[in-house]
Amino acid sequence: MSIKLLIADDEDTIRNGIAKYIQLHTDRFDKIYLAANGREALDIILRDKPDILFLDVQMPLLTGIEVMQEAKRADALPYTMILSAYDEFKYCQQALRLGAKEYLLKLVRSSDILQMANHAADELFSPAEQLSIESTEEKNYLVELAKEYMEEHYYENLMLADVAQKVGISFHSVSETVIKGFR
Repeated sequence: MSIKLLIADDEDTIRNGIAKYIQLHTDRFDKIYLAANGREALDIILRDKPDILFLDVQMPLLTGIEVMQEAKRADALPYTMILSAYDEFKYCQQALRLGAKEYLLKLVRSSDILQMANHAADELFSPAEQLSIESTEEKNYLVELAKEYMEEHYYENLMLADVAQKVGISFHSVSETVIKGFR
């Protein structure tokens, strides 16, 4: 799966630093685009359709808010996280209303930015895997509860319905699982 990332910031050191850090610490992003102003950012969004966007609020030609507005109008707004030196509530409010997932001040560490990029990629491209992992963990927990109960009550005449009730699941769902396991 090809994941495309856009970093839009008018400060060269920040833009290039984030890109270099991400390239050094993960190979998850197949393409990293860089934009030095809002117009470049919007052009890349419309042309290359990046999946994830780190966006500064105050940039030349178009602000980050204007970039988001235009991209949203074109139904091309990527998963967006704002990186800004401005901690004014109005910018944050506007960005969140337009669909930004995060609003971060530029004091954030590079490792946190990488973690957020990876989280965004997880949200966009592996929701089924996440659900599967959570579901498996929950099932394993229930199995452990059932085993504990059976070990504590081994001397009693245990019925499957009793064990299911003690771990908080229905006898019907347990029966179907057991039957499927024997087919």
